[in-house]
Amino acid sequence: MQTSDFFDKDTDIKEKQLIDRDSSTSITYKLSKEGRLYFMKQLRPEYTNDPRYRSLFFKEYECGKAISHPYVVRYTDIGEDEEGLYIIMEYVNGISLKEMLLHEPTYFDKEENLYKLVLQLLEALQILHQQNVVYMDLSPTNILLTKASNDVKLIDLGFCISDTNDLTGGCTEGFAAPEARTTDRTQLDARTDIYAVGCLMKYIQAKSGTKYSRKFYSIMERCLNKEKSKRYRTIDEMKNAIRRRRP
Repeated sequence: MQTSDFFDKDTDIKEKQLIDRDSSTSITYKLSKEGRLYFMKQLRPEYTNDPRYRSLFFKEYECGKAISHPYVVRYTDIGEDEEGLYIIMEYVNGISLKEMLLHEPTYFDKEENLYKLVLQLLEALQILHQQNVVYMDLSPTNILLTKASNDVKLIDLGFCISDTNDLTGGCTEGFAAPEARTTDRTQLDARTDIYAVGCLMKYIQAKSGTKYSRKFYSIMERCLNKEKSKRYRTIDEMKNAIRRRRP
């Protein structure tokens, strides 16, 4: 396997701080190296020798390291220590979309704020699609909003598939397109992620309780069409529809 020098004894590594242990297969930490903060995602001990979950970790890193975009978290390293296999990512000072709706529910009262989030999210997905990667796991916990400017950071490529690796951990119920539940990977494409964007729009509207414009609902409904052929075909097509209709 690929080795890592992230935990080289000659560098200043601070103690790991637990962030999230809710995932069934991994644990997320915040740590500091030479004054810089990072996310560290580590396989749970019971999975560290499981070939399937190790393969999913390597696939996530390989897909992530090829992406360089301001709205996608940057993958920097992979390695293994005495506690198991880990991935190192840039640290994002922000909160999840789920937390945002809980703590600042009026933020999305302004439709312009909603379109800002959606357009940035589409930019993030588009760069993945250009690398022949389907994200597969859009959910309110996998979208961070930066504290400084409420900009999007898409995290956790653990469920994504690529043209060279179609191994996936599954999908998130309530945010997955119908075809995401099939074993036929040829059915998965950009429109699979576009359906999930529609789910997120619906989730935000429900949590905020805001009544948006009729045009907002028409965009959302097209994303959520059960028939893949009737959704927006590409990210560009959906972005153009938003830019024509945004207030």
